[in-house]
Amino acid sequence: MSDLSCISCGLRTFRRNTYFNGKLLTERNFTDEQKYLVGKDRLHNTLLHGTGTVCGLSVASHPNEDCRRRYLVLEPGLALDCCGREIVVPQPTVIDVLTLIAEQGLTLDPEGDQDLFIRLCHDECGDERVPVILPDCSCADGDTAWNRIRESFRVSLALTRAGERPPVRPPSEARLDWVQTLVLQGQEVTATAFDEEMGQIYVATLSEEGGARMLVYDARTHDLITSIETGTRVSDIAVSPRGDLIYVAGEGIEGANGLAVYREVDIRGADPVAPVIEIDEPMRLTVAGDGTVFVLALDSGEVLAWQEASIQDWLTDGAPAGGPANRRRFALGNAVGADTPMRRGANAMKVSPDGRLLFLLDVDADDADLRVRIVDLPRLFSGAAAGEPGDEITVDMALSGDPVALAIAFDAERGIMYPFVLTRIDAETAGLDRFQLSNDAGIFSAGRNGRGGAWPASPLDRARREMGLLSRGRRRGARFGRQPLGRCDR
Repeated sequence: MSDLSCISCGLRTFRRNTYFNGKLLTERNFTDEQKYLVGKDRLHNTLLHGTGTVCGLSVASHPNEDCRRRYLVLEPGLALDCCGREIVVPQPTVIDVLTLIAEQGLTLDPEGDQDLFIRLCHDECGDERVPVILPDCSCADGDTAWNRIRESFRVSLALTRAGERPPVRPPSEARLDWVQTLVLQGQEVTATAFDEEMGQIYVATLSEEGGARMLVYDARTHDLITSIETGTRVSDIAVSPRGDLIYVAGEGIEGANGLAVYREVDIRGADPVAPVIEIDEPMRLTVAGDGTVFVLALDSGEVLAWQEASIQDWLTDGAPAGGPANRRRFALGNAVGADTPMRRGANAMKVSPDGRLLFLLDVDADDADLRVRIVDLPRLFSGAAAGEPGDEITVDMALSGDPVALAIAFDAERGIMYPFVLTRIDAETAGLDRFQLSNDAGIFSAGRNGRGGAWPASPLDRARREMGLLSRGRRRGARFGRQPLGRCDR
């Protein structure tokens, strides 16, 4: 029986069977049928999707600390090899690193100055031995043959000198796929928000005549759902995790300046009314995963926070003056300057993925070491309703320049949080700093992680999917000292 692994990969001429009444079907016909279908599928994978990990396949430490010097765990996932073959790992697989090193005859450097790479390969093997009832004329099949071919995988290792071969990373080039343009004739966009739960896009606009509106679009069809008058100007929009509340920071909303709270179920009606939490200055917003709303008042440098339950109770009670109960607040100690990225809408206030910490850029701090503040939220909400939170819930980080924007990455497997800060080193140079956050008995600290990077540019904003940077100017490499996955130092 032919081996499916012999199917050619790459560009070639394909031939497929034709069938007609009276045709003699032999083993060759069925084998060629599989070669045609499998070959087409692999060619499609190679040329349209490329090579590499499709999903999963992360490598983790062994859960037993006593086994971590020898074993790694390969998580389930899917990858495509260079021939377009699908490599499927259906369940967590323990990798015996020391046994593989011995089997492959690899030599470890006693100084430990080596990088160890784990290679995942497509593999096929025969399965289900069955009797051969009618062997071919040459009797080459023998008495039994494989009834199936099982597609599987195998793991191998490779050793290189440390730093000789860079670790595999996602492509660094940004990619934008144009889908549709939302035409806003004669209007300036001042804020946007996307609600994944409800599938809606919120766009705040300012007309040439000076009136502000919030436009709501269907994220799938890009149809306009509704348009709402929102005072004279909107500076920021945020949406609750369930999508049922829309927070609009603006001026002149219902005759007041502050934070307007719209119920999503009301926005399709004629002239929906939104109660306003009066805050008479420009603001930036962010919403935590538990629904807690954070407001940074830019003129006073004060941070205000309300838990979602308090806001819901306030709305149910008819939105009495003074805003929701259980407000928490503290002051940065300085206002946010007029010509700063935070005023223009850069990401300068973030809640950690686990909802425990609030990160703030202190863009106008006098002390160079007081550039990023980290607030322990459980401690903040367990304290007094008003007043200063105290130094024990702030962490200072020394940055390479003036902070512009931040993003937070969280390694859930190892429980490590990495704050990234985009900075302006000077008028012509942008920088990027990465820190690793530590928690020692409730006391947080942050140390620099990696060398960081700098390149000629004017930094504007920063977001993280793998790593996204928005700047004016050309990009040069920024290295953070990341070790290859599975590095073995011994």
